Amino acid sequence: MRPNSRAQAMVVALCTILSIAPVGLLAQGGSGGGCFDADNHYTKSVLGKVQRTLTDPRLARVREAYQIVAMPADSAVLVTNPGKCNLARVRIDTYRGEGPQQRKLVLVRVGNKYWAEDRALRGGEFTDVYLLDQDLTRVIVRH
Repeated sequence: MRPNSRAQAMVVALCTILSIAPVGLLAQGGSGGGCFDADNHYTKSVLGKVQRTLTDPRLARVREAYQIVAMPADSAVLVTNPGKCNLARVRIDTYRGEGPQQRKLVLVRVGNKYWAEDRALRGGEFTDVYLLDQDLTRVIVRH
């Protein structure tokens, strides 16, 4: 092995490690946006919307589209763990075909799923809603 090729191989290995490390840190709750504060107006608005969606009989079709069932309002539990919010954000960014972004989102546990909203992500005039599985490993539904 020529001295130059060994140095090149080490540089390639280092670049590979450095390009993968940020995703790992975000997934583990390292740097990143995390969750909106629980007392934030946007957070309270999203939580109220989730609770109405769970309880209002007129929103049965919305629940069906989101693959959730009717349940008491207190079944919607706000997630304040930055690691979980970061992991949800990484899954959403992957689903959207984007690299990791440093944005905050609102994450609400609903039964065995997670409802995620990020006001920076819009589908037209409305904020996109993402439903993720119980382990935050994949996006189930986007509306």
